[in-house]
Amino acid sequence: SQITEFYANTGHLPSNGASVDLPFPTSISGNYVSRVDVGTGAGGPGFIMATFSSKSPQQANKAIDGRTVVLYPTPNAGSMQWSCQTALSTVAAKYLPTSCRP
Repeated sequence: SQITEFYANTGHLPSNGASVDLPFPTSISGNYVSRVDVGTGAGGPGFIMATFSSKSPQQANKAIDGRTVVLYPTPNAGSMQWSCQTALSTVAAKYLPTSCRP
């Protein structure tokens, strides 16, 4: 990932998406996600926060509309291990991926 490559080149995690040449957060969207923030805006350096939306054109479940899930990286022997940051995520635990549930 761009975050892993940034870390390998600089020795620290990026403070924002622009540091790793990502477009503006609302430019990163998909079928269920309306924006993706990276770095301190997402909770800390290297963190990724995805915001879900049920408003057209996104189609997320209404139960997670406007809610977020946050992932954080841990450098590990030349690679990056990603984990859920449940304290910063606003999606109810029952809607989180199984690997993220407390």
